[in-house]
Amino acid sequence: MFGPTIMNRLSIYIYLIISCSVAFLSCRDEGSELGKGYMETSLRNVLTDTCTVKMSTILVDSIETSGNSTFQLGHYDDPAWGDLSLSYYTEYNMPSLTKRDNTYIFDSITVKFYCDGTYLGDTLSRQTVHIYDLAESINLDYYGYLYSTSEVKTENTPLTTITFDPRPNWGKEIECRLPDEFGEQFLDMVLNYSIYLDSQDKFRDYFPGLAFIPDRNDSCITGFAVSDTSMCLTVYYTRIDSYANEEEMVLTPYTTRSFNKVDYDRTGTPLESIKPGVLFAEPSENTDNKSYILGMAGMYTKIEFPYLNELQKLGDLVSIESAYLYLYPVHQSFGDLRPLPQELALFTADERNSAEEQITNSLGTQVQNGSLTDDRSTYNGTYYTFDITTFLQTNLGALGIDQRSLLLTVPSEELITTCSSVMFGDKNNPNGTVELDILFKIYTKE
Repeated sequence: MFGPTIMNRLSIYIYLIISCSVAFLSCRDEGSELGKGYMETSLRNVLTDTCTVKMSTILVDSIETSGNSTFQLGHYDDPAWGDLSLSYYTEYNMPSLTKRDNTYIFDSITVKFYCDGTYLGDTLSRQTVHIYDLAESINLDYYGYLYSTSEVKTENTPLTTITFDPRPNWGKEIECRLPDEFGEQFLDMVLNYSIYLDSQDKFRDYFPGLAFIPDRNDSCITGFAVSDTSMCLTVYYTRIDSYANEEEMVLTPYTTRSFNKVDYDRTGTPLESIKPGVLFAEPSENTDNKSYILGMAGMYTKIEFPYLNELQKLGDLVSIESAYLYLYPVHQSFGDLRPLPQELALFTADERNSAEEQITNSLGTQVQNGSLTDDRSTYNGTYYTFDITTFLQTNLGALGIDQRSLLLTVPSEELITTCSSVMFGDKNNPNGTVELDILFKIYTKE
């Protein structure tokens, strides 16, 4: 809120403006329609950063993670954020061969995947993944989706366990061999015209799919592509006619019935008190004077301006000319292990914390992305900037359910496919803060 010395501060601002004759911050606005009927000599532009910004963290119950072209896989435990584990479940399209009139010899079966460049944690560490046969089909909900909290039973014992070096920025192929007996079944099904290949539904009954579950000792989460060449099962075999021909048969992910499962334990962290649900916003003072954003966990930052209307008490008429919000990530909360998201999305929200419209620039011509300034050579050199002029102009004087807040998160495509995260400090956090600079005009009646 405006502190007890606000009028003293405003007096200082106005005094400096007048004595220095800076036309930008103190001027007569003879063309202003808003100020007609008020004394021109009493019109002033005043810059202040004393308006309270209230920050909270919202954790949604679940997010839709099915049908995406990328997914996250791995485990990462952080004392500030908690224990995060992401698994991948997928059905596979049934296999096929164009020719079956030769001799075929099974060679091997592998799973291939490509890193998509996103990660969280130590990318130099190895990752271990346990691959399970599914014990039941992956079933969509009434609306045709799967979520971060969806449950699918697996067999009790892993089909196999694989270990690899992720190196997410390499973009190279990772290929791991699976048990031969697992692959032989698919070649035999095709060669013997199995009834399970009559339709995808029948194939699903025979082979529901696979679950890729990270080892709890891992310290990295890596993003992977889902495509005709990534997360596919490749059966290698030799076709013998006049010659021995090395060939392959590919089973691709059935993306409609594939999803990322998120297991998130916040015990012992500042986030432990957060209650899931969009109606519950945990104030930053209850979470170590910080607010949080975490992609696939569905964690947002809510931003409010509870004392905005106090501006109206500074004169007979007050108008906001510009307003910029500066958000500083907490020092040492980001770096090589936890890179900052390059963009953030800011939305207006109603009284039920439901996102409405995305914030654009003051002209309404371009969606804002936070304009990240990343200069780690200076203190407070890393921050996000938003122009919220129009938002505050619209909300100045609003009361009750007409008041709007802001929701800050990673862009929607990253929210459902990455672990992008950022931690902001509130005004009482010494290691990261938030600033709101408002330029406004004060009119006084004659």
